[in-house]
Amino acid sequence: MDYKELFGLVLPSNSLDYFEIISYEMNEFRIDLYLEEKPYQPEDYSSDEVYQHGFCRTAMIQDFPFRDKSMFLNIKRRRFLIKATGKTYNRD
Repeated sequence: MDYKELFGLVLPSNSLDYFEIISYEMNEFRIDLYLEEKPYQPEDYSSDEVYQHGFCRTAMIQDFPFRDKSMFLNIKRRRFLIKATGKTYNRD
């Protein structure tokens, strides 16, 4: 079992449907997981031309401790550009 499978067991059950574990850092006091949203076609704009347009600012969320270590999730959500309107879209 690799570290991605192991951390997948402690994350909420459907989180790996939407996010990929990119890396992790661990020391004696804390664990940082780095998650990146998987590429997808936004359902609200399925008939429009949509382009990946980078990422939103990384959100850091403190999760429940794991083996007496603080657990932090560093989450990068994707941002999309809707060609017809020039507006950006991202999932909440």
